[in-house]
Amino acid sequence: MGQVQINNLYNANVYAAGNSFLGKAEEVTLPAIKAKVRDVKALGLITDTELISGMEKMTGKIKWNSIYPEVLQQLGSPFVTQQIQMRSSLETWDSSGRTAELPVVAYMDVRFKDSLSAITIKQNDNPDQESEFSCTYMRLEVDGNTVMEFDAMNNVYFIAEEDQLVNWRNNLGQ
Repeated sequence: MGQVQINNLYNANVYAAGNSFLGKAEEVTLPAIKAKVRDVKALGLITDTELISGMEKMTGKIKWNSIYPEVLQQLGSPFVTQQIQMRSSLETWDSSGRTAELPVVAYMDVRFKDSLSAITIKQNDNPDQESEFSCTYMRLEVDGNTVMEFDAMNNVYFIAEEDQLVNWRNNLGQ
């Protein structure tokens, strides 16, 4: 029986256009890569089923731990695509302790939806501000190896090194 290994990813830093926002973001929600499905009903089938008909749009958000004018100035325009990075460290643990630390990097092309998102001010606490974004490109790397890459504008979808859309693009003549 093999030894149990547990991965731990618990902290990160956000970069936009090469600028670090270390200590300014409280939480980052990376976009989900999710299939769009449609119900199929057909005579002769015992049940309805779902078939994939495309991909859902990608969205995410960054929750800031206060108001930062430089964040608003740099990320405030919904007309400008921003290149965002989220960098973290993936630890692997087993019964002997920590056995590995690998870099995790998410690269994203995003457009922030609000020029100024709502700001929640609370008594005796920092204000909360969330910046929601629409994402057209995302690549997730672990230790320099691409785990997943999705480019909505160029019909690119890789899981590891396997092209998920090669036949579809060929059928369309791309």
